[in-house]
Amino acid sequence: WGYKMKISEAFEQFDALHVANALGLEYGVVCKWRDREQVPVYWRIKFVNLMNHHGVSISLHDLAGWITK
Repeated sequence: WGYKMKISEAFEQFDALHVANALGLEYGVVCKWRDREQVPVYWRIKFVNLMNHHGVSISLHDLAGWITK
């Protein structure tokens, strides 16, 4: 499957404050996503689209946490 980007790595390229502002969320909420390496299902497509728009190559596959062998 190749390289799998971690959520925290995405935030290193486009920080939590920018994500919170872009999605209209509180900064603390977005920090929890980063710290837990988990984005709620409802926000995943919006998060991926936002990151991709800003040149961060993260995918829904990365967020889903699917186990590949």
